[in-house]
Amino acid sequence: MEPDKMVMRLEEALVIHEACAAEIVTAAMDAVNAEPGQVRKIVETAMDLAPARAALITAAVKNYTAPVVVAAAEEQMEVRRAVLPTAAPPQPMAGEQVMRAELPLQTRSIPIVEVRRAEPVPAMELQVQEPEPSLKLMDVPKAKPMK
Repeated sequence: MEPDKMVMRLEEALVIHEACAAEIVTAAMDAVNAEPGQVRKIVETAMDLAPARAALITAAVKNYTAPVVVAAAEEQMEVRRAVLPTAAPPQPMAGEQVMRAELPLQTRSIPIVEVRRAEPVPAMELQVQEPEPSLKLMDVPKAKPMK
């Protein structure tokens, strides 16, 4: 942070919230990482702008401790694995043929994709149903239109 801008912002904050002078000074010291030259400017500026709060500002500077950086705890990841039954693999149904795709020039045969093809089902005979004759409604008088 540029020293001139830091002093200007510190002055604005102290003029607006003089009652919070100790907290403002502490926050400014945090912002400059408690660099001694910068802290001296912060204290001088605060004492000039808020002389009534000099005791609080002095106490804040004396009791200041740099914030401790705490490393974020690593989040534990839960790994879930499917439990597969130890049953025999499914057998192809009647009319199905199981073929495995293989890559050429491989030292060992690795199944890539399992392809199942079914034979076409013979055509079934369809029955066509005739619709019933339409119902005739009685002669009902029509409603008169509303005006």
